[in-house]
Amino acid sequence: MSDDVYATLSKLDIGLAKAYKKALGNNPNDPIDLPGAKAIFKQVIDSEKGKGKRKGKGKGKAAITTKEATALLYMLDAVKFTDSAIDYFAQSLVAGTQSKDIVLYEALLEGGAARQLQGNALTSALDLLDASLVNNLTFYSPGTSIPFSPHHYFTIMDLIRADEIMVFAMADGGLTRKFLDIGGAYKSDVDRLFLFQDNDANRLRVLIAHEITHAVQDWMDMLTSDMMAAEADAYIAGAVVLKTLGFKVTSGGTYEVAHQKAAPIVIAGNATSDNKAWREAYQDVKDAVGRDNGYYRNFTPLPDKAGQVEKDEFNKFMGKIKQAASTPRNP
Repeated sequence: MSDDVYATLSKLDIGLAKAYKKALGNNPNDPIDLPGAKAIFKQVIDSEKGKGKRKGKGKGKAAITTKEATALLYMLDAVKFTDSAIDYFAQSLVAGTQSKDIVLYEALLEGGAARQLQGNALTSALDLLDASLVNNLTFYSPGTSIPFSPHHYFTIMDLIRADEIMVFAMADGGLTRKFLDIGGAYKSDVDRLFLFQDNDANRLRVLIAHEITHAVQDWMDMLTSDMMAAEADAYIAGAVVLKTLGFKVTSGGTYEVAHQKAAPIVIAGNATSDNKAWREAYQDVKDAVGRDNGYYRNFTPLPDKAGQVEKDEFNKFMGKIKQAASTPRNP
């Protein structure tokens, strides 16, 4: 056992430090195996041990505090685990719960690691996606049949300001982004947008564009069983923001494909339903999504039961935006 690791874990969460020590057993030089990982994870999510979690709420639900999330990420970085143990951690974080949520979101909320953005904090977050970035987001989606336009994105931002959609900052110590490669998420069943810790301003701009695209799909009642298409729309929106900001993408994966093949067509104003080159570029992005085997691909967003009600509300908000945009301003 590394004394330095134990000491660091003790400062973050003594219960996790003890679970780490026990998992090592008599073989401190061997990787921690699956049974050890299960014991550690149980300690992380246990809400019954008085670890400073919200008292009296969600008894029996998984709960993860900011310190626990930070400690788990540190452990995953500093400690050797078997492949099956690593896979167990990832699959457990994105597993479904009895309330049909996924463990990660529910646990961070229950553990008090989530803060709803309101007032100036919310304004600052929305201001990151300003008109200079949104104005390039005009494209027809061959996958979901949505004719995306800047009005769609401004409408969702107005719905957020009206508290129809809640935005949460998740203080998870970077666990979600660094381990699961998820920087943000939109949950259609509860109209919540989650932004995870350890994202700089430009990454947040891309994430907000990506997740607002999913919100547009939800509020237009166009959520599809074709998750690859739903993700392709969102990746293209994020890639357009990246290209508008002047960033190159060479890290591989879906964003590189979207940045190189789809974003230039969108920015040029040629992402139309009758453009064969656009349809081919879109399919390339969709195929790239299918090749991206992140752990988050193993769960599907819950269906939204609001349906036509949300669609009517969305159209009402968008009508106001279009009217304001077409009304001449006094000199």
